[in-house]
Amino acid sequence: MNQYQEFYSTFSTNSYLLSNIQATVNTSINQFIITDMQYILPSTAVTRQRFTDPLLFQINWYSQLAFTFKTLDDEWGLGWNLGFPKVDTGFATIQTGSSFYKITNDYIYLRLNPEFNMNRVDAGGKENYKVTREPTGITNEYYCKLLLTNFGGNATTFIHNPITFSPQLNRLTKLEFQWIDANGIAISNNDCEWDMVVSISESVNMVPAPTLSVTLPQALPFNPTLVPGQSLTSPPAQSATGV
Repeated sequence: MNQYQEFYSTFSTNSYLLSNIQATVNTSINQFIITDMQYILPSTAVTRQRFTDPLLFQINWYSQLAFTFKTLDDEWGLGWNLGFPKVDTGFATIQTGSSFYKITNDYIYLRLNPEFNMNRVDAGGKENYKVTREPTGITNEYYCKLLLTNFGGNATTFIHNPITFSPQLNRLTKLEFQWIDANGIAISNNDCEWDMVVSISESVNMVPAPTLSVTLPQALPFNPTLVPGQSLTSPPAQSATGV
């Protein structure tokens, strides 16, 4: 019995200490949430007692976008890369994207002198079946399509069609280069250096010089056809008729 009394006394003493420690921790955490976390946490979570419960949050994928990105269907922001639709989510403890996150590399287009018909690459567009069942896109708009790499890498892969001018150009004195993004907007390359090598092959038709041609008479046959009773050395026989 004495042993049980000792155990109970030890438990009572430790229980009092644990209660004081827990009360002190709760007070310190509540004070930290009210002062330092009041502008980070939602207002409904600042004064709650069960601060260890998960927080309900939402992501404003649409309302926080700039006006220029609200009209885009693709590549409108981080939510598009993560697989979320362009709508504000509801309050929940977990937010799940409706599609797989985008892992494809971006690309840009290069446009050369449009007056020389150098741009032979077509570009596709997103179908809008509410308007038409025909595919959308543009033809003969860009010279090449450059596939971009990760940040800090050099992009060296591009897709283009070799150009043959028919009829040939009389003169080519200047080349104009213009980079276009996937949305058709011109890109300023002030913060990015790039270089390009253009190979131009000239086709020259050479007219051959006139040559002197002499036509010689054909030689007689070696064995001509002989008339019966006639040789090569004797004249042909003549016949006379007397009166």
